[in-house]
Formats: sequence, C-alpha cells, structure tokens
Amino acid sequence: MVRHESPLNRFFRVSAGLFCALILFAFASLCAEELSGAEGIEARYQTAFEKFSRSDIAGALDDLNRMAADDSMMIPPRLILAQWFTQAKNPSAVRLCLEKAVEESPDDPEAYILLAENSLRQGEWAAADLLLGQAEILLEEEGSVPNPQRRHSLTVSLRKNEVVLCQARENWSAMQRYLADLWKMGEKSPDTCKLIGVSYFHLGDAAKARQWFGQGYKISPETELSADEMMARLYLAAGDRPRAQEALNAALKENPDSQTALYLSLVIALGGGDAARVKALSERLRAADPQDPAAIRTCGIAALYLADYPRAEALFREGLRRQPENTEIENGLALALCEQADPEKIRQAVQIATMNQQKVTDNREYLATLGWALYKSGEIDRALEILQQTAADGKVNSQTAYYLGEVLYAKGRVEDAKRMLAASLSGTAPFAKRAAAEELLEKIK
Repeated sequence: MVRHESPLNRFFRVSAGLFCALILFAFASLCAEELSGAEGIEARYQTAFEKFSRSDIAGALDDLNRMAADDSMMIPPRLILAQWFTQAKNPSAVRLCLEKAVEESPDDPEAYILLAENSLRQGEWAAADLLLGQAEILLEEEGSVPNPQRRHSLTVSLRKNEVVLCQARENWSAMQRYLADLWKMGEKSPDTCKLIGVSYFHLGDAAKARQWFGQGYKISPETELSADEMMARLYLAAGDRPRAQEALNAALKENPDSQTALYLSLVIALGGGDAARVKALSERLRAADPQDPAAIRTCGIAALYLADYPRAEALFREGLRRQPENTEIENGLALALCEQADPEKIRQAVQIATMNQQKVTDNREYLATLGWALYKSGEIDRALEILQQTAADGKVNSQTAYYLGEVLYAKGRVEDAKRMLAASLSGTAPFAKRAAAEELLEKIK
C-alpha cells in the first residue's frame, strides 16, 4: 500500500521528530570515524557486526569490548549495539542497551542524550529533562569526551533535543536561547531558521518571525514555505483567520499559483461556509497543477463540502487513476458514492470502504466511512455497531459524531442522538455535514 504525503502539508512536519531523527545519523557517522582509527579496526568491527547479524549478540559485544580495550577513543560498545538494534528496528533492545550503557559508562553523555530522545518520543517530558541535564553536566566536564569532533556532535544533539523539549513545553524564550547556540555552532539550516521564527511568533514578535521564515526560504526555496505562507499557517493554527488570510493574500500576490496558499485559503473558506469562494479556490488550486493527486484530492474534499457528489466522485476517480493505492482518495470516493441515490454506487461505496478499512485497520476515519456507507445501504444495525466502535473511548471527531447522531436517531434513540449532534457542533473546525447536523438537531429538539 502506498501512502501519499501531500506537498501542501509538508510544513506540518515541524515537530519533535524534526531534530531527533538527526541524532542517530550523526551517531552512525561517529561510529565509523571512531572505529577506523586503529590498525585493523574496520575488519574487527565488521566481524562483530556479522556476529550481531547472526543473532550472536554476546559474541558481538565481546568483540566490541576487546576493541574498546585497545582503543580508548572508541565510543562505548553498548552504544554501538544500540545503533545496530535501531537499524534492526528493535526499540526495546535499543532502550536496554542504552540503560546498560549508562550503567557501564556513567561518565559518557551519549547514552543519556539518546535515552532523552526516547523519552521525548513517549511524551515523558520530566524524564527527558533530567536525562538532558545529566548529559549537559558530563559534556561540561573536562575529558569526559576526549574527541573534539564527537564532543561537538554530542553538544549539537543535546541542544536539538533541548529545543524539542522547550517546544513541547511551549517555553519559547528558552527554546530561542538553545537555537541561538545551535546557530553559533554552525547549524544554519532552514529548519533552524524556521524554529527561530516559530519562537518569535509565539513571543509576539511577528516582524522577526517573518524575517527568520524569509531567511529559511532563501536558503532552500525549493523545499520551504515562503515567509507569508508560514505566518498564515501559524495564524490559522492560533485561530486568527483574518491575519491568516491577510498573509495568504500577500503570498498569492507574490505567487498566484502557490498550492500552499491556495490550500490554506480554501481551509479558511470552508470554515466560513463561503460556498462560492470554496468553489473558486478549488478551481484555482486544480488549475495550478492539474496533474497533482494531492490537489485533485483536496478539490474532491471541497466538492464533498459543497454536496456536489458527482463532481467529487469524478475527482476522486481521477486521483485513483494517478495513485491507485492511495487510501485517502479511496475513502473520499466511498463518501462521494454513498451520498448519491444510486443503489449500485452505494454498493460500490460499501465495497471500497470495507477494503480500505481492511488495508488500514487502525484508522478511525476509514471505519466511520464504512459505518456511514452501511447506513446509506440500509444496514442500520451494523452501521451503528461500527460507528460505536469509533467512539468507544470517547474520542470522536465532528463528522463521525454527526454520523452516529443520524444513525441513533434512525434507531429511535432520540436523546442519544441529540447528545452526539450537539457534540458534532461543539467545535469550530469545518466539516462537510455541519449544515445537516444543525438541521437534524433543530428538528428533534
């Protein structure tokens, strides 16, 4: 199965994983550099790795320990094992190796940094803070890391993880200080510029935020959003739609075919219920790149919001011709088909939704689409059973809450239906069935 990542959404990837992923890459490079210094060390390293590959972990560790005894500059053997286990996608073994590394080499900061990275992934902020603090203490000690290059690399990794922690805690001032350190250490990448801009935005300095976003864009205009697009994205996330639209207007003046600016403008239009603007923007988005499956899918979603189901169907079918295994497009097609008063199309919708849910078993949206398609096909009891599964833990989005409210009402459970319909309308995010939810709730009050 192929998952398609829209270029329109690439900016949403600024998160905790943005910097953490670089740590192991730097770590792997260090392994090679450190081990290649002594005579014959590469061959011994390869022998140890071959033993590891044959699941002879004890033999591999024994070889690495002998190598470390001959080379005082080598990083702790447990850290090498951790890197190998990372490549083998064995997270529990990675964590065990790192914990053992702390026990065996308590004065080496790298295991603390990597354990902190793992804690950040798990959302364990306090644990990550303690581990990073210990790593910093060790890095400040003279002689703890004799190799200057490794010390620099570990300090960079430490600061990047501290940035991630500050971002998670929304400690923007501290985040800015760590980013300034990274800048001084030569980390002058678009990602660094972008995160500095984010910190200034949250500290209320829009002018400096825009300046840093612009600097990141200058470094890599092929991959980065423009300053106005970044500002619009942040204003939109903060709920300030007027300023978001102002920034988008500036972005579109600079580049009328900007897919990102058109997409975000479309999001704002959907939230405002402006059908005419939704239609105009979706047409512009499609015209900007008629071949792009992401743009086709977005226009299909806009057609669903406009209740233009034949057009939505046509768009999603075209998207599938370009990306036959895209489950998001398949989900849209199922929705477009089941909304049309055609028994054959509804049957197809159930079939598509069933297959889609089997492909991706942990996707609530796909499960809700299956429930809705079943309801449209007349299988109310089965539809209710499936929709209730999506809300079993109390977490349900507005669209699914509407589906469940509609089905509950069809089953005669009026009070339960009222609660679900009210829940569907409690948020501010746009969803295709908002008008239908309002109409049904008014009808059964």
